[in-house]
Amino acid sequence: MRIVNFRYIDFNINIKNSKKGVSLVVLIITIIAAIILITAAIIQTRSSIAQATLTSFATDLSKIQDLTNEFYINHGTFPVPDSSSSSLNQSQVTNMVDSRYRNNFIYELSSNGDYYDDSNLGTFYEIDLGKINIKTTVAGAKTLGQNDVYVVSYPSMKVYYLLGLNVQNNVYFSLSNKLNIAQSVKIENNQNIQNKTANLSILKLANSWTNTMPIKFEASLVSSEKVYIMLSGVQTEKEVFGMQEGNNIRNFNLSSLLSDNKDSQGNDILISPFTSEEIAAFNNVEYTKRYITIIIKNGGITKQTIKSDLVNYDNTPPVLSDSDIVSSSDKNTVKFIVSDDSSNIKSIKYDYLTKSNESGSGELPYYNNVSSLDKEYLNEYGKVASYISEGVYSIDLPKNIKSISVLISDNSGNWTKIDGFEVY
Repeated sequence: MRIVNFRYIDFNINIKNSKKGVSLVVLIITIIAAIILITAAIIQTRSSIAQATLTSFATDLSKIQDLTNEFYINHGTFPVPDSSSSSLNQSQVTNMVDSRYRNNFIYELSSNGDYYDDSNLGTFYEIDLGKINIKTTVAGAKTLGQNDVYVVSYPSMKVYYLLGLNVQNNVYFSLSNKLNIAQSVKIENNQNIQNKTANLSILKLANSWTNTMPIKFEASLVSSEKVYIMLSGVQTEKEVFGMQEGNNIRNFNLSSLLSDNKDSQGNDILISPFTSEEIAAFNNVEYTKRYITIIIKNGGITKQTIKSDLVNYDNTPPVLSDSDIVSSSDKNTVKFIVSDDSSNIKSIKYDYLTKSNESGSGELPYYNNVSSLDKEYLNEYGKVASYISEGVYSIDLPKNIKSISVLISDNSGNWTKIDGFEVY
């Protein structure tokens, strides 16, 4: 009987200890679960704060960009501080950025189409926020340092905050794809929509320099309404061909509008195209003051008007202003003086065309049976002239080279080709 009682007692003791063990495990699991939930909540909170910070930054950038663009359209100048009205080049702007983040800044310049291989190029203007009636933001007033400023790149009209926004070990400067991805939403790039009404909008489809300038406009018309186009420097309104009641969308290049009056589908753009005199008048307008205006009229009465600047449209080829040749015992050095009043020089490329014959008394083609080098060849395979300073380039040539082909290109895609440039 005692043995049975001991077993019974032992059995009850084991059950009691087991229950204590289960309670301790449950407590530990509960604590771990609570830690996980708290950690997740902290991470989610930090993520929400980061998203809110990025969204606020993007909103500020978008607002400043739109207002700067509007200021430029209305005044023909940028809202720069009175104390620093001169422009900055890419090198000067980059040096204002914290050295730790300059590679990030250069990456954004590149992704936005504002980067130049030659850092002495590029045009940026500091923005005076007060001139565009922004007084509530704490950023951009140099209170946090000399790089606590917004600048606008010309002609893309992209705005950059040089101090940068550091969020979760990533630094952001502009409305770039990087910022869009970080927000997990796409920020609509409205910087090119110069004006928009309920029934009329216009969009430039190129932010950087171009010699084509793709344009899209949309007009919603009621019966009897017509659409007209005007260009700065031209007093005549040109009626757009094929407009109908309802929604109308037209895509065309400005260059095609001026050359053959054809849109992207090969249809006429205007009923009566611009004359050669009108095109010349437009081309004579300073590029910073070029505009296209879309007008809706009904019975000769203007109903709606929108205007878009064409400041990044450049259809003028670069110019070789002067040259000089310096001979030494082992080479000839050619110095070129070139100019481009709008988009600036992109590159000068060249290749040999003729050389001295064996006797040295005459010359022959450098490449057998080749008397001229075309633009495509020079652009793809040409040697690159050395940049000396703004508008000044040089090349070193072997003494036996008699003439070269030269291709001068600007940042809009315009070019000037010189065949048979003598270098002796």
